[in-house]
Amino acid sequence: MSLLKRLPFLAVVVLSACVAPPPARLPDMTFTDRPRFLLDVAEVQVIDQYQPPFRLPNVEHQVPVSPAKATERWARDRLVAVGGSGRAIVTIKDGRVLESSLRVTPGVQGVFTQDQAARYEAIVEVTVEIRPGAGVLTADAIASARAERTRTVSEGISPNELDRVHFELVEGVMRDLDLQLDANLRRFLVAYIRDIR
Repeated sequence: MSLLKRLPFLAVVVLSACVAPPPARLPDMTFTDRPRFLLDVAEVQVIDQYQPPFRLPNVEHQVPVSPAKATERWARDRLVAVGGSGRAIVTIKDGRVLESSLRVTPGVQGVFTQDQAARYEAIVEVTVEIRPGAGVLTADAIASARAERTRTVSEGISPNELDRVHFELVEGVMRDLDLQLDANLRRFLVAYIRDIR
């Protein structure tokens, strides 16, 4: 086969090598496996007070599901308004995911060493307040929780693998937060819980 006849075939091979792999298929992050709190309020409101800086070391804007989005989903899945008045206010006070570089083996030895190259830390802090009626500015009852988790990744991790690590990191820190909030809601908001199911 002449070179001219092979050029289209070679072009297809080169172009196919440049195509990025499809994004990682990740499950939905939900909390529907946990019991719902039926609250004696008319609505559940989520307020995101955390303002991401959109620059390193913060990377929460790059992860598949940010702590803020996961907290919104937590509130939808676990808190149900069944009352006639008042509000449950879920406030996201912190929702960071931080990236820091780790020292890797330099020189020739580094070529033959697979080091952990980066560390990721997820931090989420949330309060749930009950404001019982119109015009009431202070919380009548409040529960809060804060959780942190870290993961490290090795050199040469693929973008899809990194997405999966980020997803698992946020999912893990949210499960920790969920356990704390579950206990604190039962303790501090008990007067406003009609049922748990």
